[in-house]
Amino acid sequence: MITTIYYVDDDSFDLHIFQYALSKINENVNLYSYSNPLSFLSELENISTENTLIILDINMPKKDGFEVLKEVREERALDQVPVVMFSTSDNPSSVSMSKEMGANSYTIKPMAIENLTDLIKQLIHADWQKKIGNEADFIIKMTK
Repeated sequence: MITTIYYVDDDSFDLHIFQYALSKINENVNLYSYSNPLSFLSELENISTENTLIILDINMPKKDGFEVLKEVREERALDQVPVVMFSTSDNPSSVSMSKEMGANSYTIKPMAIENLTDLIKQLIHADWQKKIGNEADFIIKMTK
């Protein structure tokens, strides 16, 4: 089965590293990456909902990840699509706001490429239906 990932991050280096990490794993994934959140939002009604995952950076210009999350959750066709907030910070208020606004998970961007590949595999294979409402699984921490 092919997984489709929509990754929105204004940092071109982070986008490149994510693509590199994805190339190191043996998974069937279609990656659509956006450096501009407005470009991503203009595509909302065309997003596939089957076996799809949206990953949003929080700190972006023009529209931050929370504003993008709000618009994703307002799109009724996408209400079952898992959204992961992706940040360099584990700020409790960002975690809380992510959960309140309808994100399915929150994770800190891993520093090591091995951790990022492990995280991508974990996100691809997550049983998102079981994760919904499970407080213990909301924050994904990569250790190593």
